[in-house]
Formats: sequence, structure tokens, C-alpha cells
Amino acid sequence: MSGQEPRSAIRRTQSLTEPAPLETLEIDGHKADLSREALTILARHHIGIEEKAASILLRFPEGTTIQEIWPRTAGERHRIVLPNGYELRYHCDRHLLRGNRRIILLKPEE
Repeated sequence: MSGQEPRSAIRRTQSLTEPAPLETLEIDGHKADLSREALTILARHHIGIEEKAASILLRFPEGTTIQEIWPRTAGERHRIVLPNGYELRYHCDRHLLRGNRRIILLKPEE
């Protein structure tokens, strides 16, 4: 990406309720924490997985969007839509700095 830092769900300058481009997202855990089925689904939808010290960096295909779901609850909830229409949910507990950022696969694979 020519030296620019990737955009993530955390740094946004526009309205939180409008869909915004999403390139990367960091979630808690390790690649080993993901089930074989989850890894297969992520790979099938061209989502790259990079393991870091205590987290996983997900790299989404171009055209992926993220949109916050309102009203807010104890945590922020986001809808992630891939270019092929597959949807994911992202949940982040607003009261914890780390330790509760999760991605949820929504649609069953056919």
C-alpha cells in the first residue's frame, strides 16, 4: 500500500453509522484459538491472517466495509460486509482496553 498505514475500524473520521472502507482489523487471541472451520471460512473469503504477539491481524479484501450497529450496548458492535456479500460481526467491549475484541462469523457456509 505504498507506505501508508492501513485503515482500521478504530481510526475513523466520518460518521460511525455510515459504512466505511475496512482494510485491517486486530482481534485478541492467537491463530491457534480459531477453529479449523473458522480458518477455512476466512481463507475462502480471501481474508488474510497475520499472527502477532497476543493478537491476530485480519486483512480484508478491497471493497470490504464496516458500519457500527446502533444503539450501542456495553460494547461497540460493527457489521462487516465483504465484497461478495458475506457478513461478519465485530464486537469490542468499551470498558476493557484489551482482552475482548472478537470477530463473529454469521452466515453458515454452504
